[in-house]
Amino acid sequence: MSKHTPQSLSNSAVIFSLLLGGVVVSLSNSALNPAIPLFMQVFGVPLVSASWVLNAYVIAMAIGLIMVSYLATIFARKTLYLTALAIFGLGSMMGYFSPSIDWVSGARFLQGLAAGILIPLSVGILYQIVPHQRQGQTMGLWGMVVMLGLAIGPLVGAYLLKWYDWDVLFIINVPLMGLAWALVWHYLPHQQAKIQQRNLDKKGLLGLCLLLLGGFVWERMAHQYTAQFSEWMMVAMIGLGGILIYGSYRWWLYEYYHATPLLQVNIFDNRIYRYCTIISVTQTIGLMLYLILLPMLIQQVMHHPATWTGWVLMASTLIASVTTQLVGKIVDKQGARLLGCWGVILTASASFGLAWQLVDISIIAVVIWVCVHGLGVGLAYIPTTTVGFSQLPADKVTEGASLNNISRRICSGLVIWLAMAYVNYRQTQAVNEVGILQELLLLIGGMLLLSLPFAFALPRTSSSFINQQQS
Repeated sequence: MSKHTPQSLSNSAVIFSLLLGGVVVSLSNSALNPAIPLFMQVFGVPLVSASWVLNAYVIAMAIGLIMVSYLATIFARKTLYLTALAIFGLGSMMGYFSPSIDWVSGARFLQGLAAGILIPLSVGILYQIVPHQRQGQTMGLWGMVVMLGLAIGPLVGAYLLKWYDWDVLFIINVPLMGLAWALVWHYLPHQQAKIQQRNLDKKGLLGLCLLLLGGFVWERMAHQYTAQFSEWMMVAMIGLGGILIYGSYRWWLYEYYHATPLLQVNIFDNRIYRYCTIISVTQTIGLMLYLILLPMLIQQVMHHPATWTGWVLMASTLIASVTTQLVGKIVDKQGARLLGCWGVILTASASFGLAWQLVDISIIAVVIWVCVHGLGVGLAYIPTTTVGFSQLPADKVTEGASLNNISRRICSGLVIWLAMAYVNYRQTQAVNEVGILQELLLLIGGMLLLSLPFAFALPRTSSSFINQQQS
């Protein structure tokens, strides 16, 4: 008798469609990065205008991540997921037919809004349809395909731009999203009975929008300040920064005690989820800083062409994605403590090793240390994230995934800006690039080591984190 029951085949089709949607989102986002200079040339706009192709996506994705928790309580997850897929496809069509850079930015806004809904919702659906004993393996597969999308995106984008025009970067998404839409519509069952109505936290939404707007204004001011020193700008930045910090604190308290909050920040009361999110945030910060510092090292210090940077980053991401898939099976049986600790140690060691050899380093040594970092990310990121989500009730996983994404993006964005401001500051002191890179790599390694106690506090075995949905 066949082991593949109709239910298992249906779940496999749903998992495939979720993975397809995730890889299209990550691939589409990273593939557009090489097209920014082309947008400037085709539409005759400056870098500030062309950069809104990226900024619009980031802002819209933040909105989607914020709203998905509320939307998931008033719409069936199948309906919401299909709608988000349709919005992403609509944004892709809009981008293909865009007559101006404003239309391209609008198309990217729609794609970002849909992506902010699709990513956490996919995780929530996976945790509902996948048995507890296979959640680590499935999340490992999810992490692998998303990382692969991010890794090959710039290369795919570069080659597509070499052979075709920029609009193909949009239209290529349409048939893939159409296939994902058809599979989800056919195989994912409706769960309308679990929908619970709740009022929209309008005050919380307004407060968060004001904080995001203030943060965007502060980032623009900071960008101008680092480009040209101004005393009044420094005073304004300090004042606005203080207001934003106090406002964030008040908003957090309001959401924490509100009966129907916009974001259920009290999820962080779960100790294991909180520890796993801290590890996830630090690993993301380290990864994003590597994406910025490696081009400086390979192209400006070592004077290799940009293609070397792409291949080195791709090798690291491939190592991370394959490791993620392999350890997914282990975390289902043995928990994440050992994996998380080794992952943190390896990522920190890679940063220290690069800093140690940076004065006289070969490209082979760079590849080795970067691959060690990728191995550490594969061991630390998905296993700990899987355990963190497993601590939440099934109906809270989407909100947990949303908060995890928001935390990673806000913290990594802030730290990246601080790192770039530090680079500019050290350059004014006539410090050479090697010295600056060494200092930042040592700081990255130290930051990663600080998360080691949190990894050690994770459950030792799989039986220690039986999903609360079984209760």
